[in-house]
Amino acid sequence: MEGEVCKSTIASNLAAIATLEKKRVLLVDLYTHGNSTHYLLSRSGKEFFS
Repeated sequence: MEGEVCKSTIASNLAAIATLEKKRVLLVDLYTHGNSTHYLLSRSGKEFFS
């Protein structure tokens, strides 16, 4: 677990900020224990998947 803290959270937040700036983003998170999918699926599809 050491060294695995907050990487997915930071990546998700940077992707979210980029989409708000109308940039196209592809976020691939292969970490199986608490990846970014739960965060992105809890958001509006229109907001992030346009």
